[in-house]
Amino acid sequence: MKLVETKKFARDLEIGLGEVYQETNAFPAKLRLAMGVCGVVSVAIAEHLEQRGFDAQAIISKPELDVDPSRQHVFVMVDGDERTILDATYFELLDLAGLSPAYAFQSRRDVFPQQKIATFTLGQEQPFIDGLTVTARTFMENYVAVKRMPWMRLGEFNGMTDAQIAARFGEVWNPANFSRFAPSEGTAAVGKELANYIDPRHVQLVA
Repeated sequence: MKLVETKKFARDLEIGLGEVYQETNAFPAKLRLAMGVCGVVSVAIAEHLEQRGFDAQAIISKPELDVDPSRQHVFVMVDGDERTILDATYFELLDLAGLSPAYAFQSRRDVFPQQKIATFTLGQEQPFIDGLTVTARTFMENYVAVKRMPWMRLGEFNGMTDAQIAARFGEVWNPANFSRFAPSEGTAAVGKELANYIDPRHVQLVA
């Protein structure tokens, strides 16, 4: 299964986040999916897909990365002939390279990937991981400090090889680290509210 044409779908989520989370209004809409909202966004997507008859669930990955042992990440898995991953908030993982919404906003250098929502068949994620690694590497090699904010600096990936970075990204989407996401009552409520902003015409899953 594959998600077709993700731009309008991502835009629905960005607009909705500005409504359900007032603090996201401080940032341009295009940066909101990178703001540590993986749980709420994944609940919203899973809710929307379930209402349309898909076997979808929010999954939490706990990869216990050596560079950030407490790091967790939530995304959606759709069951069918193959298991499909939909990840609308993978941008947030780029803070391990130093690329965060705050940096992009303050530096006026939005170098996040053009693809807002990642979609791939579980077990076939390597091309996506390789692309994400290139983004992290390119950002670090072209890093420009924000003078008025000296505490902003490169992240935990600084000094690592591409293979080392890719290995750590790979652990995020390693099924051995998956479990069903059990959102808090508040996250579940906000996620369901966010689902109302998703236009069904903008979410096309095809075989």
